[in-house]
Amino acid sequence: MKIVKLNSTAKPIIRPLVAKLAWQGAMDTKLSQATDFLQALGGASKIESINNRATRLRIALVDMTKTESDDEFKALGVLPSIPKNACC
Repeated sequence: MKIVKLNSTAKPIIRPLVAKLAWQGAMDTKLSQATDFLQALGGASKIESINNRATRLRIALVDMTKTESDDEFKALGVLPSIPKNACC
């Protein structure tokens, strides 16, 4: 790896580029996370409806047996699920 010192005229050009690359990296991470969630839910065809709440998503599935275990969701960073009948 070669380290190059930038002169003051190059810095204003480089900063926006670095910011854009960081943003793209964050978006790639979010897209990958969303894809993992969708796969853990059993795929898009298994989703009946999605409603947003203040702190979570309410997702109704066609068939709960096709989803991954709660441990798999926890590994993806999802809080434990609450069955439909257990909550208000």
